[in-house]
Amino acid sequence: MARVHIPTPLREFTDGQIKVDVEGGTVRVVVENLESRFPGLKNRLVQQGDLRPGLAIFVDGANSRRGLRTKLREDSEVFFLESIGGGNGPSMKLHQAGRTDLRPGAGAIRARE
Repeated sequence: MARVHIPTPLREFTDGQIKVDVEGGTVRVVVENLESRFPGLKNRLVQQGDLRPGLAIFVDGANSRRGLRTKLREDSEVFFLESIGGGNGPSMKLHQAGRTDLRPGAGAIRARE
């Protein structure tokens, strides 16, 4: 089963659970299975059949550009993260320096050296 890391603002739907193991071969199927267990969660992740604007999916430490079509392994880890935009903060400086391999960490996104 894929392990889905639930962002803090969405934990109200999962009774405070931080991680949830969910069956599914794609992110879309995982979202459907999450919805069957935690009604209302899908509406916070999906809009008009696609990932909501402002959300990013990280699967096994890599930012997935395939969105809900992203294929998962049996032991995949899935993170839904709000996109950070604007400003000239650390993430923008890393991007400008060509360091775009950002991975989710314990409460933060860290750049790999």
